[in-house]
Order: sequence, then C-alpha cells, then structure tokens
Amino acid sequence: MQKICVLTDADKGVGLNICRLLCRRCPDIFYVTTRDIEVGQQLMDKLKEMGSYPEYHQLDVSDRESVTRFRDHIQSKNGCIVTLINNVAIGARLNNTTYDDAKFIIDNYYYGYVNVQEVLFPLLASSGRVLYLSLASSTSRIMNDYWRERLSMKHLRQNDINDFLQWFLETMKTGDFTDNYIADDKVRAIYSISTVSLTLLVKLQQKQLAPRSISVNFLHPRWAQIY
Repeated sequence: MQKICVLTDADKGVGLNICRLLCRRCPDIFYVTTRDIEVGQQLMDKLKEMGSYPEYHQLDVSDRESVTRFRDHIQSKNGCIVTLINNVAIGARLNNTTYDDAKFIIDNYYYGYVNVQEVLFPLLASSGRVLYLSLASSTSRIMNDYWRERLSMKHLRQNDINDFLQWFLETMKTGDFTDNYIADDKVRAIYSISTVSLTLLVKLQQKQLAPRSISVNFLHPRWAQIY
C-alpha cells in the first residue's frame, strides 16, 4: 500500500512554505492540493522549476464532493494517508464582519474540516499524523455564559459545537451579535469563534483516533513560516 502525505491549500502563505519543505524532505508520496486547478498547475510548474515533482490533485475542503473525489483517487492508487496537513488559505476575509464573511470562514475553517474528518480520516494509516496549521483557542474566550458552560462539558459532542456555530451565524444574520459575546471586538470575533470551534473538534478527533495511535495536533502558523 502506498504511503501518502497530503497538504491542503498548498499554493499560498504558510501552505506554500510547508509545500517547499515537504518537497525536499518528505519520504512518502506527497500530494499537493489546491482549490483551483489552474492555480494548482501554476504551482506545479514552479515546483518543477525548483526540481521538485510532487503529485497533484484538486481539493476544496469546503466542497464535500471535491473531498470525496480526492478520497476516491487515493483509494484508486491503493494508498493510505500517513500525514495529513490541514491548511486553509482564507486570510483575506478574516477581518470582515458581515454574515456572508462569517459563513464563508466557518464553512471553511470548521465544516471543511468536518468534511475531511468524515471522508478522509478512514484512509489514515495507523500511527499516522494529522496537523492543523492554525492557532488553538480556549472556550474561556467565549463570554456568553450558556455557551461557555455547554462547550466546557466533560462529555462534549460534535452537535454541541454545531449548535454553537448555528447560534452565532444566526446572531450575525439578524444583527443581534454584540461584543460581549466573545473576548474580542467584532472584527476578530469570527476568527476567534472559528478557532475555538476547531480546537474543540480537534479534541474530539484526538479521542476518536487514539485507538489507532494517530496523533492530531496544531502547528502554529508562525512556526511554519520559519521554513
């Protein structure tokens, strides 16, 4: 069975830095993925000029059909994923405050990773690794008492996180969001709520994958920049 390393959103920012590193050091088959095929082809041309020849496949984690197509491709290669590096390149919209921007960020920064969990995690090899290029955030940032307490429960479920995000998006849609909901002003609130939700999801994934000896961790984007 082919051992495969996968990097999402490899074409810009931190993802591009990690891509360059893995092209030099990855001992396994390395898949570069981008949301846009044309952008991916341009990236592959640049990598070839550098003397690197990874595999390529289109992958948009926010599009479940795209994730499914990628899974089917890996299965057709009789492959298993030993390292999955999750990067979402959406920085340009992190400082906006509209409902549409909030939904876009959460769809990518949380529900996109749910797609990855549900579709790609079955392909993870035992003793494999999952890395998220993201900040981790604590529920202490949430100032709403009900949601802070519910999300801090010992037996947290994924539905609790989903309900929290649906509540938040509804407050954005109706204009009921207030700055005392989270320990940030409205400009940073969307990103903070996304990272809190992702952190909680990762904790659930750690428990889910522990029996298979698969590690799930965060890598701070600032550290990734050193490459």
